[in-house]
Amino acid sequence: GIVGLPFAVKEAGFCAGIFLVLLCALLTEKSLRLLVETAKHAHVPSYETVAEAAFGRVGFLFVAINMFIMAYGAMLSYLM
Repeated sequence: GIVGLPFAVKEAGFCAGIFLVLLCALLTEKSLRLLVETAKHAHVPSYETVAEAAFGRVGFLFVAINMFIMAYGAMLSYLM
């Protein structure tokens, strides 16, 4: 996450670290645009239903369960 970026840039070197951070930003932006375009094309309103349109019920369950685990883990980290 954001807390580990200074260490990652230090380990990669300044120029390579900045390049890699920018590359990750560009790839993230591209993947989000692809997700939005796919959702528009499939006429679905949410991330889970995009997964369901692409992979069926298994895709929906996989995404829904992983989103729950991520939210639950975040909640636990704040409680500890």
